[in-house]
Amino acid sequence: HSFPGSLDWTVSDRYLSLPTDKTLATYISIDATGQNVRCKTGTLSCHPSSVSDLPQWSFDGSSTSQAQGHDSDVLLKPVNFYRDPFFLVCINLYN
Repeated sequence: HSFPGSLDWTVSDRYLSLPTDKTLATYISIDATGQNVRCKTGTLSCHPSSVSDLPQWSFDGSSTSQAQGHDSDVLLKPVNFYRDPFFLVCINLYN
């Protein structure tokens, strides 16, 4: 008998056979209220070994109240990272 939460090995095998030459990096920050977490995930073509290997990203901060509409680009700058089991990147935000 199987139960609804049982693992279907055909599905599992499909994901286990995916290429491992890329890294999903989740950039994490605290939002403008100081009470919520925001994140942005991207695919990296390498396995970073130091913070300097991580790219800086940007986003439109006006939609999250982290920047004014006339100057809304917010830079995401990595300051640390953890492999747990996903690749978590702590960032600072710069406007």
